[in-house]
Amino acid sequence: MNMRFLDKFHSHWIKVKFYEEKPNSIGAKKLSGVHFCEAVDRALIGPIILDEECISCPGANYVFNWGNPNRKEIIDSWQDTVKISEDIAGSILDSVRRLKRSYKCIGLNTNDGPDLLLAYLTPEESMDLLRIYHNYTGGILNFDLSSVMTICGNIVVDTFMNEKINISFGCDKARKYGKITREKLAIGIPRKLFNIFIP
Repeated sequence: MNMRFLDKFHSHWIKVKFYEEKPNSIGAKKLSGVHFCEAVDRALIGPIILDEECISCPGANYVFNWGNPNRKEIIDSWQDTVKISEDIAGSILDSVRRLKRSYKCIGLNTNDGPDLLLAYLTPEESMDLLRIYHNYTGGILNFDLSSVMTICGNIVVDTFMNEKINISFGCDKARKYGKITREKLAIGIPRKLFNIFIP
């Protein structure tokens, strides 16, 4: 599936799959002490399996509903980059999409059919995608933007839960750990909309 999107939009796509139980995914690596956006970058090399023990980022653990992330720790982790008051940070945290329940694992580029696809596209590639969407639906695409937890929350969780396309500019941490170049933005497409782009 991701190869067909690669052929159409000329950027690498990552398959994202939520698992109820740990999968028997041949060749998948289990990482430790990584940010989710870092794991996305490493999935370009080969399949990855993540669980709550793998992720070192409190924000990602929060949106994936893993463990019991400390709210203050999440807000404090933003202070060096986001530069907002604690009250506003708390309000933003409350508005970030979060899974209602946790899943055992998240697979990146594993063999199973994905729940969504994620890519970092140029503005030109993004516009090509939007034109296809407009021609298919006859309407415009509406989405929410966030300055925090942009890949794990804004793209992955929101796309999965709401089954809608999402776009993000990528927060500072996502760009750093995920190696998102300055000319790219992130896009998530849910499984139910794959056929719009790859009939």
